[in-house]
Amino acid sequence: HLPMLVYRPLVDDLIITYVVDEGQSIVYINEQHLEAWKVNEATLYARALDNLRTRDWTPYPGMLGAGKGALLIFNGHDGYDATRVLLPELFEEFAARLPGTMVIGIPNRDFLIAFSDADQRVFQQVTAQIQTDARTQVHPLTANLFTFQDRNLVVYEPPGHL
Repeated sequence: HLPMLVYRPLVDDLIITYVVDEGQSIVYINEQHLEAWKVNEATLYARALDNLRTRDWTPYPGMLGAGKGALLIFNGHDGYDATRVLLPELFEEFAARLPGTMVIGIPNRDFLIAFSDADQRVFQQVTAQIQTDARTQVHPLTANLFTFQDRNLVVYEPPGHL
């Protein structure tokens, strides 16, 4: 039988899987790799975050607009745009400048967007686009929205939502 992929639950229906990036291709890490390397998933996770933090971030995310309409977009097409959500420090400066709550959409592997919930029109337009992209783009992830609470990724709950 095939060895089990190594994974970690993230939030909602999202999981983290691990790869070895070989330039032109990637290899998903499975339990046999961990046995051979004599490491556990927690060690692998810590190493993966270190690797993400030291990665060349060009092009750096684009920041569009300001105030209630500001957008932070990771769209580098390096296969790691969605993984940036694992690094809350990348969002702190942007979130501090936003009115309302910073909301994050990760509709597919190659696109991550952060925006404010302070302007309903902007919020609804961006949310609708995330939902469309999650259905239609290559490497879809989720139409759900997220935010950070104490540097932890959580499902976004609109204000007043019960």
